Amino acid sequence: MMSSSVDCTHGVPVEHLDYSYIEKCTDAKHLEKILRELRSGKEGFYPHLITFCESHLERLNPKSRALWRENPAATAASLSKDEWSQIVSEMKIWEEETKKSEASLKQHPVCDDSAPPIRGSKCFIPLNKKLIPEEEKNTSNCTFPPEYPGCMKAEGHAALLSQEQKLLLANCEQDKGDDAFRTKDFEEAAAYYSRSISVLPSVATYQSQAEAKINLKHWHRAMADCQHMLQLEPGNKNALLCRAAVYDHMGEFQMASEDLRAVLKDEPANAAATQLLLKIQKKVSERPPDQQHDSRRLFIHEAGDEEGNSSQEKQPTGIDSPQDLCILYSNRAACFLKDGNSQDCIEDCTRVLELQPFSLKPLLRRAMAYESLERYRRAYVDYKTVLQIDISVQAAQDGVSRITRLLMEQDGPEWREKLPDIPPVPLSAQQHRKVEPASAEVLQARAEKAARDAERRAEVLFSALKQEGNDLVRKAQYHQAVGKYTECLKMKPDQCAVYTNRALCYLKQEMFTEAKQDCDAALKLEPTNMKAFYRRALAHRGLKDYLASRSDLQEVLRLDPSVQEAEKELEEVTLLLRQSPQDKPRKVVPIREVEAR
Repeated sequence: MMSSSVDCTHGVPVEHLDYSYIEKCTDAKHLEKILRELRSGKEGFYPHLITFCESHLERLNPKSRALWRENPAATAASLSKDEWSQIVSEMKIWEEETKKSEASLKQHPVCDDSAPPIRGSKCFIPLNKKLIPEEEKNTSNCTFPPEYPGCMKAEGHAALLSQEQKLLLANCEQDKGDDAFRTKDFEEAAAYYSRSISVLPSVATYQSQAEAKINLKHWHRAMADCQHMLQLEPGNKNALLCRAAVYDHMGEFQMASEDLRAVLKDEPANAAATQLLLKIQKKVSERPPDQQHDSRRLFIHEAGDEEGNSSQEKQPTGIDSPQDLCILYSNRAACFLKDGNSQDCIEDCTRVLELQPFSLKPLLRRAMAYESLERYRRAYVDYKTVLQIDISVQAAQDGVSRITRLLMEQDGPEWREKLPDIPPVPLSAQQHRKVEPASAEVLQARAEKAARDAERRAEVLFSALKQEGNDLVRKAQYHQAVGKYTECLKMKPDQCAVYTNRALCYLKQEMFTEAKQDCDAALKLEPTNMKAFYRRALAHRGLKDYLASRSDLQEVLRLDPSVQEAEKELEEVTLLLRQSPQDKPRKVVPIREVEAR
């Protein structure tokens, strides 16, 4: 069976570009990818599907950037006079407030009057006197960037600044560090981050400095930054991830795995932590057995406990335990499934089932992945296995119903004979749950949902049929268009536009009686519809009822005097009405009297 084609740009399978999938999807990020794929037009242009996807995404995430509309920048010409004058006045107020704030900042000097000036035109220094002795120049080892001399370290001035000035200076230094980090000048970036921390410490700056030191391979300094982050904000996920990365580089795999498990405990879907933990597990498995617990053996050897040493050697690290591996593989399989990577999802779910047979979530995810790859027989087996474990899983019930219909269409009445064997689930793995009857409120909610779904499907089908009819009219295929419009009227008999469109098709086929009937039905729904009056006038003319045709044309001109087609048609009908005799001479039929017998 061929695998589903995946777009290389957004990673969206073709099977996800469907009403049923979009309706059931609850991942706003994946819906944004689907919407971008639909808007790109690579798989075709479907305006109704795009609108449906936008409405569903708006319900999940009304603030999604994918729903933003591009509007041109406003100018004076695009705004009213009052709005533009308000903007100008607000700009003037902002300029005045900015000037006042600058003046107030200048009134608060960095140093008080008793301190000697750093630079000044009134300071006199003899030419034969040196500012800094040679030995101090040689011994001073400034770690700051070149534009900041050693005498201008931020630590000396931080205590003299206000809180607003500290925040401004710290952000300025951090921005400079970010610029240096982007250019991969990690030493200069670390220096700028250090200046920012000396002015106003923050978790974000410590994290940036730790990343710079990791790139410089200064593991112990990076570890100190991570500890500072955890002191400022205990349990910070980024700090734990960063410290785990440092432990990984230092070879402390047990400590790294503990930090990563702490992250995954609160965020099971954290992809970075999952990938790093799998990487560490792989490193541990590749190490020789006699080197996997060196740190523990050294510690016990120093204590002089031989028995404790042997017991520690037998103790597992925690990474190779089946439970941890199952959690990791299951979480990664869920990520693969959401990203549309069905093949990798199947592989991870299979690994979990090898470690823990008849695990419900991996079976359900593998069934969904098989279904997306159109491997319906394997998907059916997994769905049925899930229902053996827990019959109340609605996703498995829906999957069995879907795939049953597909297999019946694909393999015919003997589709069950072509299925693989469904493994029996032991009683210990089955989850016996008493299915309670649904309450009246639940039944009412289900009925309302079913009605809404039926109405939505009918609306989509109606729009599609109407569009097909319009396309056939443009191609002058009027007979086929009549069939499409007739199906539309069976679904919604109160649509005036469909009656007028079908009347046009009847006129093109010179079926004037049917056209008149459709126009009459349209006028019952909308008594002032000009199209219905005009096309009924054409039908009356075709039936040679010129008086009724003139009356309808006059009604059109009464509603809108600018319709030139109606004026021209009225002139022609008036001429025909004059040419036709009002009272035709009657034929004389002789009457003979017959005697009654």
